[in-house]
Amino acid sequence: MTIIVKAVSDSFGNLEELGVSENFVKYSCTLKVNGSSFDGESFKARIAKVHSVLYKEFQQKFEYARLICRIGLSNPISISLTDPALSEENLSDIKDSFFSFDNESDHIELDFDITKEKYKVNYILSLKKFFDYLYGLSFEESLVQWSFLSYYNSISFFFWDDCINFSSSTINFYNVNESFLARNIDFDREKYITLRDKTSYFKNNKSITLIPVDFSFGKQVPVEFGEYFNKLKIALLSIFLADSSEINGNILSYRLKGYKLISDKVDVNHIDLKSIDELYNIFMWSYNDGNFIDKIGLARNIVTIHTNEKSIFSVEEGTLNSLSSGYDIYLKDNVKQYIDIKNKLSEFIVAQSDKSIEITKNMYAGLKLTLWTLITFFMVNFISKIFKLDSGSIVFSNQALAISIVFIIISFIYLVISWLEVDSDIKNMKERFDLVEGRYKDLLDIKDLEKALKKDQVFDQQSNWIKDKRKVYTIAWSIINLVLIISAWLFWYYF
Repeated sequence: MTIIVKAVSDSFGNLEELGVSENFVKYSCTLKVNGSSFDGESFKARIAKVHSVLYKEFQQKFEYARLICRIGLSNPISISLTDPALSEENLSDIKDSFFSFDNESDHIELDFDITKEKYKVNYILSLKKFFDYLYGLSFEESLVQWSFLSYYNSISFFFWDDCINFSSSTINFYNVNESFLARNIDFDREKYITLRDKTSYFKNNKSITLIPVDFSFGKQVPVEFGEYFNKLKIALLSIFLADSSEINGNILSYRLKGYKLISDKVDVNHIDLKSIDELYNIFMWSYNDGNFIDKIGLARNIVTIHTNEKSIFSVEEGTLNSLSSGYDIYLKDNVKQYIDIKNKLSEFIVAQSDKSIEITKNMYAGLKLTLWTLITFFMVNFISKIFKLDSGSIVFSNQALAISIVFIIISFIYLVISWLEVDSDIKNMKERFDLVEGRYKDLLDIKDLEKALKKDQVFDQQSNWIKDKRKVYTIAWSIINLVLIISAWLFWYYF
């Protein structure tokens, strides 16, 4: 018996329910009062008692709650159940209605009209009628209606019926008159949906934003409601494990590609629930901890092997154990591959260090060759002066000075070319780092790759070392060339 029917029955006695309905946003109830003789005063007293009881229950719970009294052929009387007392207008209308009321031929109907909102906290006046409404929906419609849940971390429904409390991680049903421990779970719904969309296609993904965890109520859910929630749960499990899926009315279509292909269309009403726990455990294992892409791929392979029929819902008990064993073997193989990759990255870094040394050596070798050429030229002229190889001529003629200047200019041109070549080598080194990073980013986690490769750190260190060496060589080269040009001028001027 609902709180409304009880309140009216306690005041008026014998009642007849002409119609009761309830959904997420509206409750309607029509009651016919039977077997009593009324006058204006007695009716006012009884209706005031009903109003008092319901006002205490409904205040601050509903924005709109009204009782429509239909007394005989008189005009309906609208009474607000959210006001603390009957209005003077209500009392006057009731009195007027009984002037023409005939207890023998006329009857009294009470219509209750309550508007609700889908919100974090909700109220249910009749669990039976609320679930009758849900049972009348297709499973697609049910999932769409429940999807308002995604706007909140969790939602609660408070009811007045004689029923135990029951909860999932995100949906709570509590008796409004009982104490309970509120559940505040930090739940990342978006994580599950984002992971699903990475590896599968769900055609209804815009209108249905639920996950299997929402309807995982466990054993405490009343039997009369348990099957409904389990049907929603198992439909969502197939959606989150399959490669592609769609729900249209009560028909669920899915495609699961593993070691073999499973493609099926099934009426959700006819799904066998015996595999629901196994599928839920596989879902939780796949979507939590570890590399999701690897785990969901392995799960699809193993599930298609462990089905007795061509249906995901016939998966064998113990499939999760096989899945865990397969993943352990997979991880061991991956550890070997991981170590090989890390070793290759280390070898690459060492090779780049050797390349840096080679770049500076090449620059040093070129500078050394150029400088030795200049020094040799000056030494020949100097030695010829000492040993007077040609006493009849000037040791450092105008032509010798001109040639010296040309050599030194060529030397500086070579220096510029060496600078540009080193810049080109540094750029190529950066491109090699980028190439290696791009090659391995699909094999390693991006943070792990950054830690192993240390691209920015190693590149900056090596490029700065090359630039520092180049700077030293350039200064030495410039000083030597400056000494040579001054020496050439002095030789030309004095000799």
